[in-house]
Amino acid sequence: MAGLLKRQFSLVALVVELETRGRTAMVRLTLEATEDGEARALWSTSLEAEQIGLTPRITGGQPDAGVAGIVLPDEVSRAIGSALLDQGYDGPLWLHLLKPYGVLGALPWEHLLVDCGHAILRLPDALAEAAVETPETLNVILCASRPRSEEHFNIPACLAVMVEKIVRAVSGREVRVYVFADLECTKEITQRLDAVGLMGSHVIVFDPECSRDYKLQRSDRGASRAAMAGSPWLQWMAKSMDGRSVDVVHFVCHGYMADHSGSLAFAESPVLNDDPQWSRFVGGDELSRFLIGLGAWSVAFTAPQHNYSPLGLRALADEFAQVRPGPVMHHESADDPGFEQLAAAYRLIYSNDRISPSPAPAIALCCQPALVAGVRRARATPTRTPRGAGSPAAALALDIPAWVASAHRFVEQKEYEIRRAQKTNQAYTARSQQDLEGVARGVDEIKLTLERLTKKGVL
Repeated sequence: MAGLLKRQFSLVALVVELETRGRTAMVRLTLEATEDGEARALWSTSLEAEQIGLTPRITGGQPDAGVAGIVLPDEVSRAIGSALLDQGYDGPLWLHLLKPYGVLGALPWEHLLVDCGHAILRLPDALAEAAVETPETLNVILCASRPRSEEHFNIPACLAVMVEKIVRAVSGREVRVYVFADLECTKEITQRLDAVGLMGSHVIVFDPECSRDYKLQRSDRGASRAAMAGSPWLQWMAKSMDGRSVDVVHFVCHGYMADHSGSLAFAESPVLNDDPQWSRFVGGDELSRFLIGLGAWSVAFTAPQHNYSPLGLRALADEFAQVRPGPVMHHESADDPGFEQLAAAYRLIYSNDRISPSPAPAIALCCQPALVAGVRRARATPTRTPRGAGSPAAALALDIPAWVASAHRFVEQKEYEIRRAQKTNQAYTARSQQDLEGVARGVDEIKLTLERLTKKGVL
């Protein structure tokens, strides 16, 4: 399906393939341009996995595995840049990871290839239509936690800069940010944002004291799958939004890696942070349900400095990038201390104006090529005036209810899964093909019903 995207948008891509047929694992890189539906190789090379730092410890998925030892020979980036220059090409280079690619999706390719001189964007696994949303507003949840079990990082300073950069970066939309953080950080965050005039007009910082009733449904601190059901953090955010939908959920957390799966590391709860040995982990399945429930069509992850598991957080982002239709971003704060690259990424992804991407080695971004090409977003339900419009909370009330946005996200997610499944249709039995067609018809019915109710003004 990524091949279809390359043909449809005539993309220039770097195809990355993991070859394991011989005694030595190899990573093959092929630079190709697609024109008139045909792919043409411009340059290629093969590298031994260990030559670029892919040791058994890294590929074995150790919880504290890092990516600092991953390198590419200097001549690789230079050769790619030279080949693109010969073609007179000045656009982004799309990273196409051929499955199965193992840990390759979690590597910092944007940093490794920075010397080629082009923006690096990641190609998703299937075509997806633009998300149904309200183009006039952008509603962002920004969530940060620093468990005692992991290395300290300055959440108030980090979030204050992030919020200001995000609000100022996005053009053509009113940006609204909802901040959720550990109790010990909340007062300072509020003071910092109030000092730059963002509180109330663009930002709400939620009080963690309101989360005291949310308890873990299952305590499994050292779960091998790094997943914990019923996170009080997710409960707190979902309840606090009180039926209002969100466009983007952005986490600032340490990563964790276990059983080749990535997850986020949180304190025990927003008001409890006493465990010096274990964080509380939230994995991809639970996060995905949370995002759909809030109606979020995009997700972002910022790695704090001294992140416990860079590979774990990157693996989680890659997992989302390949199974969700909306933009997925990973941001390395250590490589972007002023958050300028983050601001540029928000400007590119979420502004209504068409903006050309620029090189950003701290950003790993997977998105549909249509978004970069400037295709207009689909419009959601008409805006409604909230009750109690004089209060700060009401001033930040969203244009569509969460349950409506959640229904759209469910449809978009299922359409994406169907397109991905259709790639392997030839291997299906006749019964499997009928089942897939039946699911597709059911999703179409839900989509038509949503459109019909929207036109009638019921939603």
